[in-house]
Amino acid sequence: MRLSISFVDRNHVAYTAWTDVKADVWQPVRVAFDEIRPNPYFQPPDARLGLAIDVSDVRFVAFAPQDRTSGRLAIGKFVVLK
Repeated sequence: MRLSISFVDRNHVAYTAWTDVKADVWQPVRVAFDEIRPNPYFQPPDARLGLAIDVSDVRFVAFAPQDRTSGRLAIGKFVVLK
């Protein structure tokens, strides 16, 4: 299954990273900041593209399975490390 992790930064740019996860198995998922890119499929109308990523005002993080089959996704713990 493919999983997307997204957020909008202070510049209103939508950033997303995609990662593959195994079905039916609890597993840690690690996404490095250098893997996160501006989302090529969606940007808010007020996004200020071309500026450096600014995570000083991230108000949400979205997790979305990118699979067309039915299933469940559970997030046990979410940790941000510097």
